[in-house]
Amino acid sequence: MQDLSALANHPNPILRVHCFGINLPRRYWTHFSQWKAEWLLTEDNVEVRRVLIQQIGCYRIMQELGASAIDRYREYTLLKIDANIDIEPIHLLKMTCPSTAHIHVLRVPPNLTSAREAIGWVNWDIDPEAFAVET
Repeated sequence: MQDLSALANHPNPILRVHCFGINLPRRYWTHFSQWKAEWLLTEDNVEVRRVLIQQIGCYRIMQELGASAIDRYREYTLLKIDANIDIEPIHLLKMTCPSTAHIHVLRVPPNLTSAREAIGWVNWDIDPEAFAVET
């Protein structure tokens, strides 16, 4: 499946499309190549963001949004987007799940300047060194 645009103008306003394991909102019913990285910045649903990241691809996202890596720690990368998208610079923590290789991206406060600091922020101030090692 590469294209949902045929459904975009469907007359049934309550039509749902179950795609990639989620109910995909109507605003994304277009050809997947037309999906935009900037949508990630306004999408609140974590599962929809996951699908957007998987389909758009992390490298295209970083390119379209002008992201640059400012720090790395293990499987985490702290990214900065200076584009005039928001009132302040956007910092994102990119995480690669070691068991599934899924990439997750979360916005973090722009005052965070290290990946380790950002990891702590998203985990209620628990230092990543305190995480249990899974085997």
